[in-house]
Amino acid sequence: MIDPQAKPARYITLLALVVALGLICALITFGFIALVSQGTHLLWEHAALVLGLDPRIFTLLVCTIGGLVVGLLVKLFGDHSGIFAEVMLEFGKSGRFDYRNAPGIVITAFFSLIAGASLGPEAPLADACGGMGTLLSDRLKLNGQETRTMGYSGVSGMLAAFITSPFSGRC
Repeated sequence: MIDPQAKPARYITLLALVVALGLICALITFGFIALVSQGTHLLWEHAALVLGLDPRIFTLLVCTIGGLVVGLLVKLFGDHSGIFAEVMLEFGKSGRFDYRNAPGIVITAFFSLIAGASLGPEAPLADACGGMGTLLSDRLKLNGQETRTMGYSGVSGMLAAFITSPFSGRC
């Protein structure tokens, strides 16, 4: 529903912020997926050939070391939800993303995905991109409705890039 009390200049500014945030989040998503794809390719194809190990032993070795690295990162950054539905449920309740944890979540997810994780990058990218929207709205001192709009716009930009990424269909 259109708010008759809305100020056109503020609304246009919000739209411009939403467009910029969506583009930035799409680029971040594309870059993250490209890095994961490259890292996976390098580790699972090139490293396997260079080491010349039996594929079963190599798989066990990578998953064990990857699990230890991820465990250390979780210890360092804290244990946060890796499930997209839970991230969105929390956003639905509060209208905000907790951007303070986003860098650690993304780093942990990066190593987890390369080491063979069974979960996808949706939740960490939603935290990062939605968190960027919340952070930007906090810095600009936007109201609650605008903060929710910015958070949702970040996630929307991420999903648009994730769903249409040529890397996601290949992985």
